[in-house]
Amino acid sequence: MEVLNGVFRLEQTDQLHQTRTAAIHSILNTNGSREHLAPDDQALAYAVAHHYLEGAEQAARNGNLDEFHWYKETIVEPPAIWFESTAHGRKLAQSPTPEDMQQSPLADAPYYVVGPRTTRAPRHTIDLVTDALNIAASVGFGDLVDNHAPIICLLRSKAPTDALDSWTISRLPGTIFLDHINDPTVLARDIIHEAGHNWLNDALAATRTTIHDSRTYYSPWKRTMRPAFGFLHACWSFPLTMLFTATAGDLAPGPVNVMLQQYLEQQHRRLSVTAADHANALQLVDDASVRDRLRAIYAAATVLG
Repeated sequence: MEVLNGVFRLEQTDQLHQTRTAAIHSILNTNGSREHLAPDDQALAYAVAHHYLEGAEQAARNGNLDEFHWYKETIVEPPAIWFESTAHGRKLAQSPTPEDMQQSPLADAPYYVVGPRTTRAPRHTIDLVTDALNIAASVGFGDLVDNHAPIICLLRSKAPTDALDSWTISRLPGTIFLDHINDPTVLARDIIHEAGHNWLNDALAATRTTIHDSRTYYSPWKRTMRPAFGFLHACWSFPLTMLFTATAGDLAPGPVNVMLQQYLEQQHRRLSVTAADHANALQLVDDASVRDRLRAIYAAATVLG
């Protein structure tokens, strides 16, 4: 898909990943050793480092010195059993239970943090995630899932007729939490959506772009007025899933294909009501490289039949 060529590659984001990972290592790794993960694993190292920072902070606050020291001692070389080598680099897949999930006043949604009790994910989880990543990459989203979905947590298994919840949180960049229906094409769609949120958060931070929320816009997805930041996120991540679905829907078996086509039609209707507001909101994005990418993906999605 031509519109995707190079759209997810942003040099400033690579620099952000390196700088923030090094900063976290300098805080926790008092021995001064270099990060163990190879440069090709930079996105994974960035995501894992944020888990370590969150886990160490929680352990310190709870007075759990053993766990605190575990994070300090293993940050240079996290347990190898966590990671799965794929065509998209090493990934960390997990299937946390509701009891494993945490709540914090600093995050709107529950989340899971890897730590001393983390084990290798079940084979089914690893295979489903790997198949989904392969499908995403096969239609042009390789750069996105390679660099912005290194940690994937599969949550509840649901029926195709159920609502599927998925989310990211800013405290754990590069990590995605999702429900699923045991279908890799649908999972690929939802990974792309959440990886899109991770990409945009990193791109805005890397280019030092602040979207002021003094203006609000109607979101057909939330059916309410939303600040510009959330509105632009939706007008980026949903079009990404539309472009994916239009290309990859035929890869899915019959019932799932029908579901995806219905999804595409629904998203097209929703996107059509945002045109004027999207053009307006884009003016709040100062960085031209980010703004042009948001515009290009949005425009490509609007012309899908």
